[in-house]
Amino acid sequence: MVDNTADELMGSEIEAQEFLALRRKYMRVFASDDGIKVLEDLRARCFMDMSTFDPDLHYAKENILFNEGMRVTYLHIQTMISGEDMETEEE
Repeated sequence: MVDNTADELMGSEIEAQEFLALRRKYMRVFASDDGIKVLEDLRARCFMDMSTFDPDLHYAKENILFNEGMRVTYLHIQTMISGEDMETEEE
């Protein structure tokens, strides 16, 4: 039986480093003046300040699912650029 524990740990460490590098890229892009403007636009378009439900549409279910997908994408960006847990992850 081969012990892959060291390999698994190394793989996990590399994945964590790659994630942190990607997160820093998100932070760098969206911290710029242009990035801030893009975030403001995305916030307005991605249903962050309004309901994703539109009762006037005949295809409401599909529309809600699409709108929720947009909202989730915006939330992902917000999560990636938030400074929370950055100190903990780098230790």
